[in-house]
Amino acid sequence: MRRTVFPSKVLTAGLSPMTFLLFHGLMATAAAAQSPVPLSGVIAQPGQYFLPHDLIVTRETGIRIDANNVTLDLAGHALRFADTPRVGTFGIVATGRTNVRITNGAIGAFWFNVHTSQNQGLQIDNVTFDDIPYIGVNAAASNDVTIRDNRFMNFRYDIPKAVDPYVIGINIGAEDAVITRNRFDAVYTGSDPHIMSVETVLVLFSANVSQRSVVRHNEMSANTPLNRSYGLWVASNAHVTAMHNTIRNMRYGVTLASNATALAGYNDFSVDAPPPGVPPLSSTFGIYANAAEQVFETGNEFHGQTHPTFLPPIAAGDWDNVNIVLILEINDLATTLLPGLGYDQIDFPGAFTHGGSVVIDVSEFNAGPISELKLVGWTSQVGNPSSTAVSFVGGAAMPYEFRADGLYANVPGTLVGDYNGDGVVDAADYVVWRQAYGTQALYDAWRAHFGQSGDSGSNLRSTSSANATVPEPAVGVWMKLAAAAMLFLGRHGSSRVCSNCHHHRDSLTC
Repeated sequence: MRRTVFPSKVLTAGLSPMTFLLFHGLMATAAAAQSPVPLSGVIAQPGQYFLPHDLIVTRETGIRIDANNVTLDLAGHALRFADTPRVGTFGIVATGRTNVRITNGAIGAFWFNVHTSQNQGLQIDNVTFDDIPYIGVNAAASNDVTIRDNRFMNFRYDIPKAVDPYVIGINIGAEDAVITRNRFDAVYTGSDPHIMSVETVLVLFSANVSQRSVVRHNEMSANTPLNRSYGLWVASNAHVTAMHNTIRNMRYGVTLASNATALAGYNDFSVDAPPPGVPPLSSTFGIYANAAEQVFETGNEFHGQTHPTFLPPIAAGDWDNVNIVLILEINDLATTLLPGLGYDQIDFPGAFTHGGSVVIDVSEFNAGPISELKLVGWTSQVGNPSSTAVSFVGGAAMPYEFRADGLYANVPGTLVGDYNGDGVVDAADYVVWRQAYGTQALYDAWRAHFGQSGDSGSNLRSTSSANATVPEPAVGVWMKLAAAAMLFLGRHGSSRVCSNCHHHRDSLTC
């Protein structure tokens, strides 16, 4: 007869009594670190919980979190309502809790797939909401909310709604919320999207409580232009920053209600041609904000809208930054040298009111031949610059300073004016400047650093040539430089000039 030996007995064989007790204490701690979700569906103690298998329920609430400091790992499994979706059903509920995380699985078929309110430190990530009769995530009256890397799909247009005729991906009212890297796929299979009785809202910010919230790097799309559809809806008195989102086939890409404030920058809005036999929508908007309290848009791209923007007149004088978070990105500066293309640059007309925050993302930064970046510009500034918090994420901080006309960051260790990247500032860089750029600022940088060279091919400036200069180009000097450029091209070929060319944003730059 074969005797079964449990692993703990094998591992503890020969241990001293004290070591044996310590080992079992560690094993007990590890076992307690993650527990299966109770059969009742009620989590009443702090800790880490996992879903051991798919959970198909008939009860009105699938899982209720009644404790702080809880991580609910769905462990790749699904939580679903067993019957036809109906009002009054909830997948996961957490009310008045602190530090709750929901991750790693799928939820579907509940009227509210996740319903939370009055929470602090809520995080929802890597969850697929694949059956949304009404709302995917509802996060009301909360603080410090992060909703990232989720997918929202199968919006249920087939379920009639006499009251609240909406399907909503995320409905949120929160301070300091971040909604990022989520994907929204609205698929309408009816014959005519013009006669839809249900409105689609992919992200809705509720009024008043929504302050200093950010929506960035999300993909929001429908398979066809939808009549009653909104990518991002900012309700009255909310303050939201929306940047680097892709919003496709929404009749209203970003909508601001009265008294709302938003900054919308570097988003891509597009509306496709309708299917054959379906007339186009009579009007479509990239940013619809005619009654907003304050809105600023910059760097956005619009494709196919009848009205790319519908904005209120910009009041002369003031941009209130107090409840807005500016998140600016510095990408690979070697791919482009034009300000505002290699990095986010936002210029506010009139006065800029200090008191908010600027977050600078340097995760894709690669030092290039520009030493000074103007990230935020203004005509004048109001308030104390020290009240505007500046922070860096994704890499080391850069020196920065507030000046009369904006916020500048300095890139240390760059060889300024080396536009062809060969480690020396010379006439060849003038050729690149003239062919690709032509701006006075970049010419001035080349002229000021003419004759400098890098140290062993690096971007560090050579001290031996730090004082090298060239005279202001008069007509004769310009002709000599042009002749030198032609001689250079004749000897080395035009490929020398663009040896560091890169594709960037559908264009070729050097």
